Amino acid sequence: MEHTKILQTRAYVLCALFAALIAVGALIKIPVPVVPFTLQFLFTNLAGILLGKKFGMIAVGLYVTVGLIGFPVFAGGGGISYVLHPTFGYLIGFILGAWIAGYITERSEKPTYRTWLFAGLMNLLMIYTCGMIYYYCIANFYLDSPVGIVALIWFAFVLAIPGDILLCIISVFLTKRLLPITQKRGTDK
Repeated sequence: MEHTKILQTRAYVLCALFAALIAVGALIKIPVPVVPFTLQFLFTNLAGILLGKKFGMIAVGLYVTVGLIGFPVFAGGGGISYVLHPTFGYLIGFILGAWIAGYITERSEKPTYRTWLFAGLMNLLMIYTCGMIYYYCIANFYLDSPVGIVALIWFAFVLAIPGDILLCIISVFLTKRLLPITQKRGTDK
């Protein structure tokens, strides 16, 4: 019983650590033309893969909650009004994507590079699906700032996806190095 409590405490500490890393990653902006690029996805992906579906989702959810409370941890600020920001859908996608990455990793008895890459790509699929749908709806129906589907796909997907795929590949190699540190996540996944 005491051992399980220690492992759960350790898992929650890792959740807090990853929430902080995601916040820092959101503020690290890599200069690329047109689309703002941050390291936010790298840390949300690692949270899901390394912490599992439950704790990965908690870590990303904690980050989003801190931002909604008003701390400026999102790439564009923070506060409850951020839910009306066109990019808020990507934050929803980060939460669900971390769960998916954790789920895929947990299903594999002995995860490999291929498993981690697949988990990251499925994470990206969830993020872009949630983000682009939300962006389209907020821009067209709330902000009255119409955006066409072709333009949305071009600017919110085509231009951004190469960097995120690179981050998926980087996260695979980081996972190999970090897995021994986070391995003891307890029986409550």
